[in-house]
Amino acid sequence: MGKLRLLTANLCMISPGGCVRLAVPLGLMGIVFAVLLLLLLPPLRAGLFGGPSFLGAACALYAVEGVRRCKGTIWGASIAFLCVFGYWRERYLLTGALAAGGYIFLALAPCAQLITSATRRLRPDLIYDAQSERLKLFCSLLESYDIVCLQEVTTFWGRDGHAADIRAAGAKHGLQHFCSSGLWPVWPSTFATNGLCVLSRFPITKTRNFTFSMQSWFEWSFVQRGAFMAELEGPGGGKIAVLNAHTTSGVEVLESGVGRRPDAPRENPMGLSQLLEVLEAFAEFSEGASQKIFCGDFNLPKHSLAFHILQARANALGLHDCFPDSPPTFGCDDEPREALLTKVADRGNPKVLDHVFSDQRCASARVEKMEAPQERWHEFQQVSDHRAVAVCWE
Repeated sequence: MGKLRLLTANLCMISPGGCVRLAVPLGLMGIVFAVLLLLLLPPLRAGLFGGPSFLGAACALYAVEGVRRCKGTIWGASIAFLCVFGYWRERYLLTGALAAGGYIFLALAPCAQLITSATRRLRPDLIYDAQSERLKLFCSLLESYDIVCLQEVTTFWGRDGHAADIRAAGAKHGLQHFCSSGLWPVWPSTFATNGLCVLSRFPITKTRNFTFSMQSWFEWSFVQRGAFMAELEGPGGGKIAVLNAHTTSGVEVLESGVGRRPDAPRENPMGLSQLLEVLEAFAEFSEGASQKIFCGDFNLPKHSLAFHILQARANALGLHDCFPDSPPTFGCDDEPREALLTKVADRGNPKVLDHVFSDQRCASARVEKMEAPQERWHEFQQVSDHRAVAVCWE
């Protein structure tokens, strides 16, 4: 098939006007803001707790859908039954509690974004994330690769200026073909896409956007995590099937977001379940491909139990780890020590979270630091809180 160079990178970027640096604190402040609105606005309370109403029913149904996405159909059906029972028997405290829960998750993202916008005007230094500078640096690296798989090029409410810049830069460097997970959130999330993109020198002949059936309870209304599959027309006419995945990071992201560091590393069963689910779909999608690539930010540390379970299933499908001795890609303790985006609790806690699997043996693999010029280290240290993984096949 000829030489093939791939880069997979979590860019930790969001639409202009958003904020990735303080996502967890801003989300918690969004909850507080939503609760304050509930306490201060009698018509809102009446709509949720005062008996049958369109607002109350809509919010209760939203809560039911959230439970279904996070806990499964049986739990969702049980909560739906309680909702119907409450309205039928006029138990409005019960239905009001469900409606209030749905309202908080529904209002969470807009409230957090309002706070973000206000903070950007009043204290821009608090949420400064050097995104335009990081974006420019990343775009300068694109010419070295044939396929680029990106995570966290997050787009909220259709605002895709950053993704458009990456697409344009890729085209200048010969990566003329582009596909992504879209501009708008997947229901029931109301805020952002999962931010997956693929850039390629080769024509893209088929794609599939895949949403994981199970989502994390603390982010389901913000974003629906998933994966993106693309089939490429490789050199020599062979098909290359690519699976680009980004799972939920588990509860550790909440702990690190508020400055707490776990006493011991935790497994990520939700992330593992999501990857096992999409692997089955990829097996069908990639039938007939001459090369298969499975990559992304798995949020599973290499050598963890969850990673070994995933690896065994990938091996059974003919996919093997291209970089078993990879150095860390997150929380790295060598220079440059990323401090702009990496939470304090994650610094100096190195992990390999970004992985590449393939059914073809690679010629080389390395971690790309995406390092900023040293004279800019006081401003930002590298493109992202993650380092990228570059793999080459001959």
